[in-house]
Formats: sequence, C-alpha cells, structure tokens
Amino acid sequence: VLASLAGHAGLRVRFDDDRLTGQIRTSSFDVRLPDRMAGSVMALEARRDVLVIGEDSFELTTASEAPYPYVLHLDATEPFTVHRNDFSAELSAELDIEYADPNLTVTGTAVLRSGTFEVFGKRFAITRGSLLFLEEEPLDPVIDLVATYALPGRSGASISIEVGGQLSDMAISFTSTETSDVGQILSLLVAGSS
Repeated sequence: VLASLAGHAGLRVRFDDDRLTGQIRTSSFDVRLPDRMAGSVMALEARRDVLVIGEDSFELTTASEAPYPYVLHLDATEPFTVHRNDFSAELSAELDIEYADPNLTVTGTAVLRSGTFEVFGKRFAITRGSLLFLEEEPLDPVIDLVATYALPGRSGASISIEVGGQLSDMAISFTSTETSDVGQILSLLVAGSS
C-alpha cells in the first residue's frame, strides 16, 4: 500500500484523438502514508509475459506508436492533510501534470501551511514551507522549509532547521537561540544539552 486516501475529488476528463485532458479538484482530502515506506518503486515497463485483457499483446504493438499524453490540472487549493507516524502536514497545491510515457512533468506549487515532523526523535513545527515544481525531468522541485523545535525546560529557547534548494541538491542548516555552533546545536537536539 502506497497510501490510503479519504475525502472527495471531482474529475472532469476529455478524451481527444491526440491526448487526454482533465481537471481534478479535491475537498476534505486526507492522505495517510504507511508507517514504513517500501524500499523502491516497481518498474512498470511492458512485460512480454503479462497480457492485460482488452489490450493488444506485446507483439501487436509497435514501438513507433507515439505515446498518448495525459494532461491534468490538479486544484487542491482547499487545504488537505498528509500524515504518517512521524509527520503530519496541512497542504494546498495547484499543479499541472503531463504524462506521455515515459516522461512525467509537473509544474506549479505546493504550500505547507502547517504541520510537524521528527528529526532525531524531536518534533519540529513547520513555520513555512513550499515545493515549487518547474517543468523539468526528472522531477526535482525547489524546496523551501523552515521548522522549529522548542527546547523543553528552557523558556523561549529553540532550534530551527532550514532546508532550501532543489530536492536533488538541497542545503540543510540548523540554528538556535542558544548557540551558533552547529556541533552544540546538534548536541542540544540529540542529548538535550550542549
């Protein structure tokens, strides 16, 4: 199971000779991810030993056929939740998605409105966050995330984590109200003392 979905989604689709176009609009949506994710995603290439009823066999299809593209607009501007045992987030998103086998492109923005996640067993609260999807392959969104952990027993003391840049090459930095030394910040985070 990749995820459990609950809520409402409206789908309007148009089938043309050269493409499928559609709009998806979500409301009261909730995504529950499994506590442990699978190790890897299974490849979905055509297999000669599998015949799907209602489709031509592999030998009857020619490799020269152009892919039939799917062009979808996702309107998830009404906030929805995504959660797992170690994080929970409320998001909104507006994305344009195009899939023409084997290429997938996504453009648009997903905004993290609020939420929490764990780092070294400590729960951080999201201050701001977004994913900006640019039309590129493979998918490599620009991430902007700031979250804060309030140090227990220390009034006003906190540790912040900031993540920025493209997902494939993101920079992660830690700051604290207590010290500017990264080693001491990590010690505060892991052990509770510097």
